[in-house]
Amino acid sequence: GRLFTAISREKTISIKYKPFGKSEKEYEIYPYQLRQFNYRWFLIATPVGNEVEPYRENFVANFALDRMNPDFEYLEDVPYVRTSVDLKSRFHEIVGVTLYADNDVECIYFAVNSKSVNYIRSKMIHRTQMEAKDEELQHLRQKYPQFKGWYFFSIECRPNPVLFALLESYGGTFNKAGNGRENSSGSRELWY
Repeated sequence: GRLFTAISREKTISIKYKPFGKSEKEYEIYPYQLRQFNYRWFLIATPVGNEVEPYRENFVANFALDRMNPDFEYLEDVPYVRTSVDLKSRFHEIVGVTLYADNDVECIYFAVNSKSVNYIRSKMIHRTQMEAKDEELQHLRQKYPQFKGWYFFSIECRPNPVLFALLESYGGTFNKAGNGRENSSGSRELWY
């Protein structure tokens, strides 16, 4: 539709967007991509900037299409600016579409009970998902005896609320082993 045309023709646009619990607001943006996550579509864009909120070259926002007014305007007098952000890498580092720039990529471990392990094996939480096997699995089971008979997985991504909501959506089939802490190599391990 029109949004795809604005993206492919590199046109600056003005949209009306209503964040949850807030009034509708107008944004002038440089649209870059349409992305789908969890049955919702998002427009990935950078705001043009103004006196109140200046343009930020490395900032990328997402706008859920179901909260965006479909009638938008082309801003022919505002030159389009391409993003310097590597959008492909950006979305490889997260679950969902929201990246918190202050969050580094972390190794996140989670335990899964035997009832859900085959589901998690076939429907990965993140593309970096790895299952602990053999010696590593035995080591983790000894270290965390409260998870006797459970299976351990790890992912490497930037934590965000979407990731934790996804993990929590599995209910009692996942478990939290503890809080983030330094491991022997000095890198942070975040357990869920």
